[in-house]
Amino acid sequence: MYDNSRTKDFDPTNCSHLACSEIRAANLSGYCSNEYSYIHSVVNSGWNKKRINDCVKSKANEHMMTYYDHCSDKGIKYINEVWPKCYPDRSPLKDFSREKNYL
Repeated sequence: MYDNSRTKDFDPTNCSHLACSEIRAANLSGYCSNEYSYIHSVVNSGWNKKRINDCVKSKANEHMMTYYDHCSDKGIKYINEVWPKCYPDRSPLKDFSREKNYL
């Protein structure tokens, strides 16, 4: 788990830390990406930013409920609390589109 190795402050019993880790995992997995969502958009009238956010939250909450018994009853509460900080975090991936010499 990347989040566990990148900081000494990561606490696997802290539901907020786990929620952040699950948000990042769901976001970086590609499961909720535009390309994947496109397949479902034909049936569900298109994707948008809210749809992707909802997908990431849903996937993170699903993992919270499945893997962390001590957090499962309030998973979405923790997800919503840490969302503004954790959702934009793409570490360790680099955004090459911001690089000076990017195509």
